[in-house]
Amino acid sequence: MKEAAFKARISQRLNARASKAQRKARVTSWMNSLDETDDQDHLRAGEKVRLFRAKAQASGAKVDILLTLGDLAFAIGALLDHHHLAPKVVAGDDPLLRAIPFASLPKPISCLPAPVFDQEICGLSCAAAAIAETGSIVLSSGSKNPTSVSLLPLIHCVVVDGARIVDTLEEGLAFIGASEPARHHAVITGPSRSADIEQKLIFGAHGPRVLHLFVLDRRAN
Repeated sequence: MKEAAFKARISQRLNARASKAQRKARVTSWMNSLDETDDQDHLRAGEKVRLFRAKAQASGAKVDILLTLGDLAFAIGALLDHHHLAPKVVAGDDPLLRAIPFASLPKPISCLPAPVFDQEICGLSCAAAAIAETGSIVLSSGSKNPTSVSLLPLIHCVVVDGARIVDTLEEGLAFIGASEPARHHAVITGPSRSADIEQKLIFGAHGPRVLHLFVLDRRAN
């Protein structure tokens, strides 16, 4: 009888140890699956950025991918110098645009409030969303991003938050419908162009002839 009880206790301890090991294995497996999911989401976000850049470039837009607001200020300054423009931009009151440290540049950039009816001053907008499958941006009208900024200047710069890049237009419209109430939304793919006259492609016919997109991919920081 004692021997049977002793064997039962040994069996219980062995089973308990096995159960602990199994629980530990399940917890470890679960934690590893979380890490793999995070890695997949991170990779998926990176794929969206790369696809958006490729499609936008194919449409004739210029694209730079940046990590910080300081990088963004420097890149916009370099663009103005490249096009021999004065160190000025015209923009709405979007908080992201107002946070760009233009004053810290060796040649500080003045950020003028819209509207400014001077085509030689670069327009600066912030995209409400961006569409990876087409390389398009979506701009929402309003004081944050006045429509005149995206139509009047010859050169239009748009800041694209990498977190706002979605796969499809349908996803983009659903996203901004919930987060960016506005009178209207404009979907823009590449710079303004027309081939109405003699079937010759002309850039800047009905709007900016240069569209430069600055993707702020802070996920990579």
